[in-house]
Amino acid sequence: MALACLANLHFYYVWKVANYVPSLIDLSGWLCTGFLLWKRGSSIKIRSNFISTILGLLLIIWMVIRHTLSQANPAMDALSYTFPIVVFVGSLLIVVGFKQLINYKSELAIMSLMSVPTLFVSTTVLSPIAHIDARLMNFILHYIGFNVSRQNTTILLSKGAVEVMGGCSSVIPLVTVFALLVMLTSLYAAKRKQQILIYSIATVAVFMINSVRLCLLALLVNSGNDIGFEYWHSGGGAAIFSNIIVVLVGGMSYKLLEDGL
Repeated sequence: MALACLANLHFYYVWKVANYVPSLIDLSGWLCTGFLLWKRGSSIKIRSNFISTILGLLLIIWMVIRHTLSQANPAMDALSYTFPIVVFVGSLLIVVGFKQLINYKSELAIMSLMSVPTLFVSTTVLSPIAHIDARLMNFILHYIGFNVSRQNTTILLSKGAVEVMGGCSSVIPLVTVFALLVMLTSLYAAKRKQQILIYSIATVAVFMINSVRLCLLALLVNSGNDIGFEYWHSGGGAAIFSNIIVVLVGGMSYKLLEDGL
């Protein structure tokens, strides 16, 4: 119940203050974490002490206050993106204390992924990913017969150009999929080799599927189809590709784990 309340508060902040619809990262992250905690069931026992309880309460109260104040002054809210991981750590401190935190590394990993928006991803991480997307995009368009050239992360066609920005790169799909894979590998107690295989296949699949979407956007720009571009860039079309990535990669990973590969 407490986790559901914190999730609702996070969704409210994302919608009202950050001014965007909760994404698959937000939804799948809280659902995966809740499922993992539910699976633990009666094994979760109160083992906190006075210090951990006070610290946990302070962390939660601090983030709730930041959320409240940020409604009046969004500019002060640079740290509120970390709401999921901070309040989850606070909740764990209240319930299980310091020593048991390590036992919840899967849940903490998911919350950490939710707390890393593209806006704050280091350019040392974002730039290489955008370059990989641009290279794949250039290769696919050239392979299917279009006259294209690439300048860094910009793809030039005969009647237009497309630049691979952070929001269109594979960063967000990768973070979304990794949160799902953390849950799956935890549920099936995957071995290290299995995890490496699954994460590798998932990474390649995400890059390939997102590159197809980027190629589609480039072709729409080249043809002057602004309405189609908006639909596949930020409308329902973007959600279609996100769902394809989650369903395909999630299903493939589930099958690999079921078969014990």
